[in-house]
Amino acid sequence: MMTIRYRYILLAVLAASLTIQLHASEAFGFARIYESNMVFQQNREIKVWGYAEAGSKVSIALVEDKTAIDRSREEYPPSIRYVEKENLTISKVEKAATADQKGVWSVTLPAMKASFQPISITVSGGQNQSDSIVNVLVGEVWVCSGQSNMAWAGTEQSDLFQNTLQLHGIRYTRYDYTWPRPLADLPSKIEWNELSQKSFGGFSKVPYFFARALHLNLGVPVGVIINARGGTLGMSWTSWEELESIDSPEVKKIVTEYQADLKDWESPDSLQRLAKAKDEIEKIWKPKAQKMIDAHWEKYDTFIKENLDDEKYADWKKRFSTWQKAINEPKNSPGVLHSWKVWGLERQCKEFFVGTDLKPPEMDMSFWKERPIDKDPRLGWSPPAGLFNAGAAPLKSLAIAGMIYYQGENQHFGPISALTRYETIFPKVISAHRKLFNRPDLPFGIISLAGWGNRNAPVEKSMYGRYPYIMEIHAKTHQNTPNTGLAVIHDLGDADIHPPNKRDVGERAARWALGAVYEKEIRYQPTFLYKSVEMNEGKVLLSFAGSEEKEAEVAVIYSEWKAKRRKAPRLNTVLPPTLDGGDYLGFTVAGEDRRWYPAQAKANMKERLLEVWSELVPHPVAVRYGWEQFSEGNLGSKFAPHPVFRTDDWPCPEPEGKDKKAAPAEALLDREIRTHAAELIKRLGEDDQDLIDELRKLSTSLDKE
Repeated sequence: MMTIRYRYILLAVLAASLTIQLHASEAFGFARIYESNMVFQQNREIKVWGYAEAGSKVSIALVEDKTAIDRSREEYPPSIRYVEKENLTISKVEKAATADQKGVWSVTLPAMKASFQPISITVSGGQNQSDSIVNVLVGEVWVCSGQSNMAWAGTEQSDLFQNTLQLHGIRYTRYDYTWPRPLADLPSKIEWNELSQKSFGGFSKVPYFFARALHLNLGVPVGVIINARGGTLGMSWTSWEELESIDSPEVKKIVTEYQADLKDWESPDSLQRLAKAKDEIEKIWKPKAQKMIDAHWEKYDTFIKENLDDEKYADWKKRFSTWQKAINEPKNSPGVLHSWKVWGLERQCKEFFVGTDLKPPEMDMSFWKERPIDKDPRLGWSPPAGLFNAGAAPLKSLAIAGMIYYQGENQHFGPISALTRYETIFPKVISAHRKLFNRPDLPFGIISLAGWGNRNAPVEKSMYGRYPYIMEIHAKTHQNTPNTGLAVIHDLGDADIHPPNKRDVGERAARWALGAVYEKEIRYQPTFLYKSVEMNEGKVLLSFAGSEEKEAEVAVIYSEWKAKRRKAPRLNTVLPPTLDGGDYLGFTVAGEDRRWYPAQAKANMKERLLEVWSELVPHPVAVRYGWEQFSEGNLGSKFAPHPVFRTDDWPCPEPEGKDKKAAPAEALLDREIRTHAAELIKRLGEDDQDLIDELRKLSTSLDKE
């Protein structure tokens, strides 16, 4: 037990930060995205590349992999048997190539139909050099990028889903690399995993539910590449080329400053300091740390054996075995073994001694302070273009079906100027990926933001928040960019910024892909979308329109209704329905003073309008829908809610003064006073005219202030 435990403790404690590992000139084999268990895109040429000695000749062979079923499925056998719709014959394909001066070879293999029959590809060179990828399928390949909600591997009812079908036709790989310059290859080795009870824990859940819906509806293998990292900004997910094309002084300033820092980081002195630190860690610090850790665990094991009876000692060994298994789970790799995975074992041990005076020995952490600083500043968490350079750029040669993207939460925490930047940067995320894959029409699914916080937050506070502006940027980018989809999810929120309901998020994105990309008969967008606005006698009149086909249908409904051949049309045949079938919620109106008030809304069937008003706003000039951090807005259906929108173009206000809550608090108090005054006026009789006049004066004075 001592030896095994020591090995994992040492791995965790001594793990260095991620470094960019480049292939050595003598390396032989495939580029790193090509690994066993992967999926290739159907009906597109398959480009494969890798490394060999410069100028050397290699041969590449694609054959049916007849041994795949026998290799690795004893523990988690498939729950279903895949039956091909047609008998596909996989013919052997052979290609030859010569490595260029940089030691890179590439070949293009013919396009193949989707199939559950595994294939293998082998590259062979001189001196008996050989490398193979096996158990490879052909189907649909999607890239899933964004921040933590895309990367998140937790979900509601996780215990239910992890005992689901062993769907070996679904494959995934997951990483989150960054680097200041575009890379030709991924910086380190990755793994492709078949979906099973064993690999489920490491499968990010939005991509999982997305892939599962595609797999079961299309009946083909599905592979997802999860390139996602929490706490990142939109600027990290586009290319240098696109960033430098943005005509914004703020963006240019950020890019210029970062490139100046990069020049310093890449200077000979900086690289020499970094190399020296790494050398000292290997030759001096690691041996010393190893000695201290070894001494600690010898003392720890002795303490446990001396103070636990046989039954508790057996329990301890069981816990250790479980912990060790967790360390080896696919969800914990690739990547550094974090300290919690091993030092958490110490915390569990302390449970045996609760209520006693006995305390297990504490690990002396002083040696961490002596560790030379070898953190490479080029490996920033969310630098400009960083995640695009290291995680997307290396996929350039890979054919994919499309991409879904879930990011924007971190834009909420920045200054108001960050909203202006994001408005220009976010469309560049799409154009950068389309240029990378040489697909001007690459399907790009935008997942907007889930509600977050308190549903009952006052509207005055919401108007100072950044959240709805970010959702608006997503919606406008979708409207202005062909071949994109928008998954609206503001109703799926939670008090936590990481809402646990990932199933509906992934499946709404899948609805768009199935309906728009694969042309399946499935609902994926609201029946009617906001079109225009007009003001009329204290009310805001909102018009909505559908697709050309829907508008033609509505014209027939109306003509028949006017000719009295049809009864009054149902609401959802001419206007947006509500998610819950109840009253319209989520609207606010404002007058010239730009103070917002909750509004009422009702359908005007005759004019095919939604009428929106507030008794506190006699002369409205603007209306907003869903303009909250966690909106009650219920336009649309549970499959396709209506996105947020507004009729104004007022900038996000910045509360002045030291107390940032003062402005919204004051506006809320004014509304409450005005609301109570209006209610009293309604209830007072003719004998109370003097009081009514005073209440009206009070309300008028608040309007002027």
